[in-house]
Parts: sequence; C-alpha cells; structure tokens
Amino acid sequence: MTEIIIAGSGHDWPWRERSPCGHGQEGPSDTGRSGAEARLPQEDEGRPQAEKNGDKKSLTTNLIVFDDFRQAARNGFYTKTHWRKENRRPCVEGFAIVVTKTGKEMLPTSRPVLEVVSAQVVVVAMDFFDVFSLEETEELSSVGRNGRVGEGEEENAVLKTPDADTSSTSSCKNYLPPSPPPLPYDVRNDTSSSPTRSSVNLPKGVVFDENQYLPEGLTLEGLPPQVKAGVGYLVHLVYHRRVMERLAVDEFIPLKAQYLRSIIPCWKQVKETALGLGIVECDGHYVEGQKSYGFRLKSPDLRRTTHRLRPIENVAIRRKLKRRNRLKLPVHKWLFGKLREVEMDEPADDELLRIAEGDAAKAKTYGQAVEAIRNGEWWMELAPKTGRLFSNITNLKRELRGHLRVKGEPLVEMDIRNSQPTFLALLCLRHGIHADRYRQVCEEGRLYEHLGGITGLSREETKTQLIKQAFFSKNGYSNATKRAFRGEFPEVAEFIRRIKEKDHARLAVELQRAEANFVIRTACERMMKERPEMFVSTIHDCLMTLPGDADYARAVMTEEFARLGLKLSVEVKVLMLEGPQGPVPGA
Repeated sequence: MTEIIIAGSGHDWPWRERSPCGHGQEGPSDTGRSGAEARLPQEDEGRPQAEKNGDKKSLTTNLIVFDDFRQAARNGFYTKTHWRKENRRPCVEGFAIVVTKTGKEMLPTSRPVLEVVSAQVVVVAMDFFDVFSLEETEELSSVGRNGRVGEGEEENAVLKTPDADTSSTSSCKNYLPPSPPPLPYDVRNDTSSSPTRSSVNLPKGVVFDENQYLPEGLTLEGLPPQVKAGVGYLVHLVYHRRVMERLAVDEFIPLKAQYLRSIIPCWKQVKETALGLGIVECDGHYVEGQKSYGFRLKSPDLRRTTHRLRPIENVAIRRKLKRRNRLKLPVHKWLFGKLREVEMDEPADDELLRIAEGDAAKAKTYGQAVEAIRNGEWWMELAPKTGRLFSNITNLKRELRGHLRVKGEPLVEMDIRNSQPTFLALLCLRHGIHADRYRQVCEEGRLYEHLGGITGLSREETKTQLIKQAFFSKNGYSNATKRAFRGEFPEVAEFIRRIKEKDHARLAVELQRAEANFVIRTACERMMKERPEMFVSTIHDCLMTLPGDADYARAVMTEEFARLGLKLSVEVKVLMLEGPQGPVPGA
C-alpha cells in the first residue's frame, strides 16, 4: 500500500481532497496545495512475505509531490542549488519532489508512483527535481562542495531520471525514505507522526522569525495546521505590537492587511476563523491611507494573562519572517548580543501605575514589557526602509530605563541635541544647500529655543510643532512654528517643501535613514571594531553605555560627525528612576 501526499493540482487526477484550510471538496484545489491518498491494489495480500518485500518494497512509503517550484516554495521546499546559495546543504535523502514530466508504466517500476490507474498500470514521475525543507538542511562546513549529500554528482545535476531497468528497491530509495516529516500545509487529521518542537531550548536572545508570544490558556487544538499557525501568529502580533507601542491592554491594535497577507498563508480564512471562534475581535474601523483595522484578544482574561514564547512551527511563516527581519550586518548582530548583558530591577506596582498616570491598563502593558526583559526574552527587529533597530530597550518607557543594569552598574545616555534638525542640516549639505545660519543654530543645539523666542511657545511645544507638524506633515499644513521657521531659514524651508512635494512622508524616512546610518553603521561600527567588549545599545538617535565608556562614546560620535562636515552637540545624561516627587538617580 502506498500513501502519497500530493501538493499540487496541475494533473487531472480524480480524488477527494481537502483545501488548505481543511474544507472538503471534490476535484483540484484552486490554491494548488492539498492532501490526497492513493493506494496500490491489494492483490498482493495473499503473496508470501518475502515476495511482498521484493520489488514493491520502495512503494510502501510517503512521498510529497509538487507540480511546480512555486508550490514547493510556498511550503518551504527548495532545490539543492537554492540551498547552496543560502550556504546550506541537504543532510537527509530526498522525500519531496517537483514533477516536470509524468507518464504511465507497468508495475513493477523504479520511478516514483503518483497514481494507480489499474492493477498493473500506474502514473509515474518521469522527470523531477529533489526539493528539501529547512529542517532537512544544515550549514555548509569547510569541506568542498562534493562533500555534501550526493557526493560525486555534477554541480548542476539535480534533475533525476532513474533508469527503468534498475531495481525498484535501490532506485527509489533515494526518493522515498521512510517517515518523512509532514508539510506545513499538511491537512491530514493524523498528526501523530509530526515532529515535535516542545523540547527546543529557546535562546536568551530572540528574533521573531522563529518564536512568538502566546497567552497561557489559549488552545487552538482541532484547527487545521495552516489555520492554527496563522491564528497563533495573529495573536502574537496583537500582543507584541501593543507592548511595542506601549498601548493599553484593552486597546485595539491596528494591523496592516498588506503585511498580514504577506506573512500569513490563507489570511482570509485565518481572519474568519479567529473572529468566528471568538479568539480575537475587530474594531471594524478602517480609513484608507490613514488607519488599518484594529484587533485585540476578545477575552479580557487572555489580554491580561502571562504570554510565553513558543516556537513558530509553520515553515512558510518562518521563512517569510526571516527574509523581512534578518539582521544583515555584523554590527546589528553585535548590538543584539549586547542586549543579553542587560539586567533589570523590578519596579513596584505603584511606580508602574504612577508612570501610567493612573491608567491600570497601560500599567499592565508596561509590566509585561518589564517581565520580558527580566526573563531574558530579548528581541530585535530591523526596519528595512529606514535601517532603524527596534528592541525591548527602544520600546521601554523612558521612566523605566533607570532600572536597567549592566554588570550591576546603571547606564548613561548619549543624546544628540536637536537630532532631527541636525540630520536635516546634513541632508541639506549633501544636496548642495549650505544654510550656514541654520547649521550653526543646530550645531549649538538651540534651534527649539531660538524658534520659541519668536513664537512665545515653550521648548516642548516648539519641538512638537516643528517635528510633527512642520517637518513630517503635508506641505499645506501651517502653524506658528512653521511660519517662524520659514521666515528664519527660507532656503531650508524650500528644501523641505520640495522633498515632500510628491510624498510628505519622504522627509521622515530620509532623516531616519541618515540617523541610522550615522548612529549604527558609523559610530557603533567603529566602537565594535575598536572596543568590542564595551556595552552599547541604541535608542534611535541615542546611545546607552556604562559611565566609564561615556567619554569615549561621545568622542567617537563627535569625531565621526565632523568627518561629514558638521559639529555635533552630544548631551550625557545619567538614567534616572521616577520617584513620587520626580526623577531621582538610579540606585
């Protein structure tokens, strides 16, 4: 008897199959991903055991079949050539194939059997490629390429066309190993043979392409594997984005549909399932170009319960996340490793409530962020458009940073004064706009005070109006600070108008990219090379380090900025604890 998992629908093979989300249907699936069973005739049941174990022995195993490479890729399966480009090699013999040509043969046959036509005739794969999942590969060692599985084969000889006169036992062994792991889209009800990952030891540092937060008490059993994986990741996003953005525990979290569709397979069915089963609820509010639909866990108890890290078992989701969130540069990985040196004192509940201004729901969110740090659940994400790094520390409430420790010592911040206006001066210089008076005011770190003296507004009010409502708003928006800025620095105001002419968000992206290039790829990269043992962490335009390294870090920042043609004003601040009467030095 042969069991075949068919992953494609390009051939007109009659069977009852299931859609990716488990709904039974007749005929091929529109998605090209389905499950099916084909059985060899049972005429050999009365044959002697030795004869049964003869030519047909290789047909009593599982085989995963794809119609094309796109279907295979959606399930996380790729050729040897692809894995070689990823610096990996197959470490097991193949059990999944992409079929490029089929035909009919009489039994016995040495080729992989795809369908039984009659007692003696079967549909077989004439030409096909071996494909492998991530779990079936390993990183390449220093051995030559011929040292991998398939030693001695030609470099590009991945097309398998076994000779028909070869014995079925030896020929099919390469293609049909016993007990292969299931597809991530496997919709069979029997998952007892699926490999478990419950024994995986999670690293102290976590990049969210392999792990996700799930609340204690949430059960997703009984759902098809693909839908279960999608609902789990949706729940993780709701929790993680809420903690990242420091929103109250009961708030709806806006999630972009474009992102969800790009990460979660079968997103429409996943959303309908999550809403239909009452796992999440939606605010039903959408404004094109301004606001996405918001989601939150429907159960108030699940929103407030402890969320634990769990491995993402769906291969397709893991691969998509790895491509988006990959920490590409050595300096990124160096900074991520530095997070593991951080410890944090536990703030009292009344302190959290005071920082949240009496809002118990926000205080709960702050407490969950602190709990992740204290448990060593470090994460870091790279914003691909700007190059900024986001982590537990960047999203920790400012008033709680005084509880952070490295080797028992409190930390200090190296803060660039007037950072966004200063990086705007750098952009102007690169575009041939010297604006000497504007540059001088920024280098002295007194732009907000200068404009506030004209408008009569406080420093904080001036900063808000300038950054959020002048730099980053549409050109037609106006306020007192923007008018004062245009009057004082007309050439810079015209540069801002031109750069935002087609897209008002472009200036924000350009400034953040310039900031990340300087802070991470210039200053931190130099520190990594000169003092790899020192502690450094970034909060966008700010560096955190130990007091003993503050002078060196400030010198590096000012020297490197001077190479770009500008002076930098850096302020060193000791991180403070938020006491009832105001900030106090960290104990």
